[in-house]
Amino acid sequence: MNLQGFGISNYRSFDENGIYLSNLKKINVIIGKNNCGKSNVLRFLQTLNFNIKDLNKFPNDIQNQHRRSGQQSTLNLRIKGEELPVDKNKMRPYLNFDYDNFLSEYHSLSISLNSQQIELPKFFEKLSQQQLVPFQTQYSSAGRVQLINTIKQQWIRTIISKIQSTFEDLIYIPHLRVIKEAHSYGDSNSSINGSNIISKMFEMQNPVIGDEKSKEKFNLIQTFVCDLINKPDLQIEIPHTKEEIVLTIDGNRLPLESFGTGIHQLVIMCSTLVIHENSIVCIEEPEIHLHPELQRKFIKFLGKTKNTYFITTHSNIFLDSRYNTSIYHVINDGVKSSIYNANRTAKTFSILNDLGYHSSDILQANGIIWVEGPSDRTYILKWIELLDKTLIEGLHFSIMFYGGRLLSHLSFHSEHIISELIPLLKLNRNAFVVMDRDGFSNQSKINSTKSRIKQELGDRNSWVTKGREIENYLTSKTIKSWLGIEKMRIDSNKKLEDIIAKVSTKKYASAKSRFSSEIVKHIEIVDLDILDLKLKINQLVKKIKTWNE
Repeated sequence: MNLQGFGISNYRSFDENGIYLSNLKKINVIIGKNNCGKSNVLRFLQTLNFNIKDLNKFPNDIQNQHRRSGQQSTLNLRIKGEELPVDKNKMRPYLNFDYDNFLSEYHSLSISLNSQQIELPKFFEKLSQQQLVPFQTQYSSAGRVQLINTIKQQWIRTIISKIQSTFEDLIYIPHLRVIKEAHSYGDSNSSINGSNIISKMFEMQNPVIGDEKSKEKFNLIQTFVCDLINKPDLQIEIPHTKEEIVLTIDGNRLPLESFGTGIHQLVIMCSTLVIHENSIVCIEEPEIHLHPELQRKFIKFLGKTKNTYFITTHSNIFLDSRYNTSIYHVINDGVKSSIYNANRTAKTFSILNDLGYHSSDILQANGIIWVEGPSDRTYILKWIELLDKTLIEGLHFSIMFYGGRLLSHLSFHSEHIISELIPLLKLNRNAFVVMDRDGFSNQSKINSTKSRIKQELGDRNSWVTKGREIENYLTSKTIKSWLGIEKMRIDSNKKLEDIIAKVSTKKYASAKSRFSSEIVKHIEIVDLDILDLKLKINQLVKKIKTWNE
């Protein structure tokens, strides 16, 4: 079965609405805070593998707050129509149904694992008795109820068979990885343990005549480890006792455990991933004991293997990888876990590079406040501080700039906005965007791009300034105190530099960053009572607190 994606419902922290991992790639990285439920994806796959031969023994492991009478753990799959048991000979044009389209498209199907019941696609409810006949191979004519039951029986047998063939070869590598003979971790059919790795490597090191491929695999493991740790003279051997792995490095021949945890871990993972091919591999926190350079090399190594990977991690190295990788962000609202695909395109990477950011900077933040430039950040930080001194940038939220190269994207046509700009702003689901209104009066309409951003993120996640730009939230009291003058008049529809130019020689536009740092020293709590500033900052403070619940 071509596994494009899968969903999980009624399992541990996933409620009856469940989660769905779409757009699966070779390397699928799952991130999130501790205890958010990200490991439950791997646990589900491991449990599915462990019960693969007898799925009706799949445990109903649902956290108490999600328990529903009679609810069972459910696997949701998208399967192509042509993979299902349909009878093409019974398809007739006069039946007025596009069977060819059904065969070529993927369809969402939910399978209750314990009872092995299937939920047919919604459109089946509208099909006539005659239209249902081609969806099974047993009857040429039968009653509607009998046809539906037969379709479900035939389809579930086919789907269970596909589930078994897809998930039977699953490898689970826990975060604790030590190679000892007869020392096992995990409980899946393909758990990694010292016995099966060392014994298998011994067989590959000393293959029977005619099994040259095994020797090639052994040499491949050695080559990969040599490249990863940059030791071209490294040699791996398995003594006849099959109790340990011996490495020779720089003339020193010692047991594997003598060379440090990092090398120890690399050998077990590389050996496992070469021994097993065309498998689904689950790895918990592969970055443990691997310094950043080894992590980068390990990602490249994964790309050379023939498996599909599901990885939980806290490492920014894995999040910034561009190689055939999908990122899934798990969040928990205190009741249930949900997941979304942090869609990253080549254009997104290009824009991030221009802005000087990595995707991990965005993905690992509790929430992102997007502003145009450094002076906007200075003002917003001061206003937040006036309302709540406990909120700390870099801990509770991050502020990032969309100025420079990205700002030029604001003139793009709508299709470019949808495909390039908005996915970047939404890379972290907890995103808030601050935009200048621009225009010469408070009646001016914001441009179509900003309207689209506001529409996509919603009013609660965006703020269009009531004045012309963010500087128009500065009161005359603040500016007079900064300039040391007694008289001046503020106009919310004019640029601050033009207002200042009438009363001072300071050129605000030429040094916004420096001047904004001076100006905020003169801002007090009473200065929030201008336009809609206090309302907007209150909303933003509440939003940040929500991000950190």
